[in-house]
Amino acid sequence: MTKIAILYDLHENVPAIEKVIADHNSRQVERVLCLGDIASEPLCP
Repeated sequence: MTKIAILYDLHENVPAIEKVIADHNSRQVERVLCLGDIASEPLCP
């Protein structure tokens, strides 16, 4: 079965993105589906 990560509402929150990437790597996700809201203001709350 293919492992899929679904990402949304990160809003340039760098610490959250780093945790998502670490979790993604540990789970050996094969595909990423981005539903949006990756970049907006304010930067890194």
